Amino acid sequence: MFITQFVKTLQGIWVYHAEYVHDDGGSVFEGAIQTALVRPEPDTPLRLESPTRSVSIDAAQDIELMAAAGEVRINTLLDIAISSKQGEIRLESANIFMEGQPRSAGRGAPQLQLCVCHSGRLFVATQSADCRADRNICQ
Repeated sequence: MFITQFVKTLQGIWVYHAEYVHDDGGSVFEGAIQTALVRPEPDTPLRLESPTRSVSIDAAQDIELMAAAGEVRINTLLDIAISSKQGEIRLESANIFMEGQPRSAGRGAPQLQLCVCHSGRLFVATQSADCRADRNICQ
């Protein structure tokens, strides 16, 4: 580990400021980390983990996850919640799959239809209607 200077917080706790941290087994930090950049060694994947608690990434503006030459995977034991308070949620791809959904035999409780406008917007048609939308829905 290469430590350039020690800094005392407003609470009187000594912390360090490092230009470069090198540790073959990874580094363990107690509390919060504040930095402009976290980067692994070349040809080494970056891994951020918290084995017993959560990992939180907060920003006043944008958070961007980008894989220029690979995949982005999200795996979880429980639910995945995606919400937008004021904007839209967009899935942009030539192919969008929703696998593992239950199939219906067409009997029993009434079903709704999930429909798609030419713009890609999704809407639901009632059980007695087909997927024809009025102008307000598909604009």
